[in-house]
Amino acid sequence: MDRVEVIVHGDKAKWPGLVYEMAKPGKRVGLLDEPRTSPGDQCSCCNHKAKRSRDYCAHAKYSMSQWIPKFSKFAYVI
Repeated sequence: MDRVEVIVHGDKAKWPGLVYEMAKPGKRVGLLDEPRTSPGDQCSCCNHKAKRSRDYCAHAKYSMSQWIPKFSKFAYVI
């Protein structure tokens, strides 16, 4: 398919009307028109914060969605 689809959940009352209308299915939203997203991700195991995926800790980089016995939880980013 050569594409990536991203699903974003947001409060439409907080988005400017034009951005909400443009974000409806089948319409593209320009980078300057998009609502701001979180500044980074946080590991569910060690709480390491990273702004880019290349800065992820070992849990998020190599064990994503796997059970980590040391922490008694699955590794994912928030």
